[in-house]
Amino acid sequence: MPLNFVHFYEIPDGSWSVWAQWEECSVTCDLGYKQRNRSCDNHAPQGSGQDCQGSGRQFGACFAGACRSAIG
Repeated sequence: MPLNFVHFYEIPDGSWSVWAQWEECSVTCDLGYKQRNRSCDNHAPQGSGQDCQGSGRQFGACFAGACRSAIG
């Protein structure tokens, strides 16, 4: 009797790259924000594989120092 083989393989889901460095603060003084990004390309999803879960962008607060007063 011949044997029938069925091959099962995983369809790769997407994987995030590492986070990029934080960008500069959005302001030159006082409180602002900064952001960093990552890409869904550290194994892009293939075939019917799922996209990366979560966000590719992250935000954080930054303080760029006290603003100088124009009075004086």
